[in-house]
Amino acid sequence: MTQLRCMVVDDSLVFRKVLRDCLAEVSDVEVVAVAGDGVAALEKIRQHKPDFITLDLDMPVMDGLMVLERIRDEAIDVEVLVVSGLTADGAEASVRALSMGALDVLLKPSDPDMRKCVEQLSIQLHDRIAVITTRRSRRGTARPSATPTNCCSAAVWKSVAPPRTTAASGVLLGSVAGAASSSATAPTHWASHSIAKASADVIVIGISTGGPAALQKLLPALPASLAVPVVIVQHMPKTFTASLARDLNAKSAINVKEAAHGDLLLPGIVYIAPAGSQSKIVRKRGASFIEVNDDPPIRSCKPSVDYLFRSAASEFGNRALGVIMTGMGNDGTDGAALIRAAGGQIVAQDEASCTIYGMPKAAIESGAVNQVSSLEEISGVILRASGTVLSHAEMVKA
Repeated sequence: MTQLRCMVVDDSLVFRKVLRDCLAEVSDVEVVAVAGDGVAALEKIRQHKPDFITLDLDMPVMDGLMVLERIRDEAIDVEVLVVSGLTADGAEASVRALSMGALDVLLKPSDPDMRKCVEQLSIQLHDRIAVITTRRSRRGTARPSATPTNCCSAAVWKSVAPPRTTAASGVLLGSVAGAASSSATAPTHWASHSIAKASADVIVIGISTGGPAALQKLLPALPASLAVPVVIVQHMPKTFTASLARDLNAKSAINVKEAAHGDLLLPGIVYIAPAGSQSKIVRKRGASFIEVNDDPPIRSCKPSVDYLFRSAASEFGNRALGVIMTGMGNDGTDGAALIRAAGGQIVAQDEASCTIYGMPKAAIESGAVNQVSSLEEISGVILRASGTVLSHAEMVKA
């Protein structure tokens, strides 16, 4: 029995065929319709009610961003995989699409060999379809199927038990390395005030699928006067992180930039690690800097949350706060354990507010998490941990 209904939206007849050929190889997907422009796409989405669509952004009559806007405005229940190239224009449009609720990006292969194009797209589709199946299954609209398999393009879906807590304080008990029972259900919320006030000199954040939309809510809630720097690893293709930083900077009071090698870490600035490189924090002569390098991927991740968190543990120890947010896989779990072992603190985003509950769930399961918070609460946790005192104007705005 077919599990997922798919629709292909692309103005290129050739690329529509490539996508259909790829999807035809997936046993639990049925292509129910195709469209060559946005107007036709919306009509067929309403008619066929697909579970997900692949959406080209550059189309005649009505482009992909306008289609996404209509999907959002009409509250149409469909997952969207944006199809994009690695050009600067493609990155800008894709970041906008992700911030509007698109689930993920499919990169258009540039290889002239059609067979290789199909192979490259098939790999991308396999992981994303597994995630879509899991998301639909959670809502009771599809059965679970094979899960993705690698850290940066894959999800880890295991049941999780909440760590033992004291009834009075909700503070985590037990060792960082202690694994929770896999037979219990995951906690939705606990230890709501376990992060100590003014306890952090740096905030490090790891985030993946669903990240651009989540960061659009988190970063505008942070004031320009934030008392500490923030460093973020967001899994994205090359060229995309610069566009993401520009987009978030335009929407936030706090300064947001793509990190560059040698950047001095300053309070009130959010640094987004550039895609395709590793980023870590180094301290020299009492100052802290970003080092961007070409170290190898860690479990396929480059940039890697584990890599960044490891440096935060090493350089800041008990003055580091790590935040693990929506995303596939388990990148950040090992780094979170290192921060905890150094005396620092870890917050995980709760399941209800995650697009993909993979990375936070894996960290919780490891026993490394102090606190589980909703997306809306994380900005308050950061303010508390940083010891930031809001001005009257900032309090009114908040």
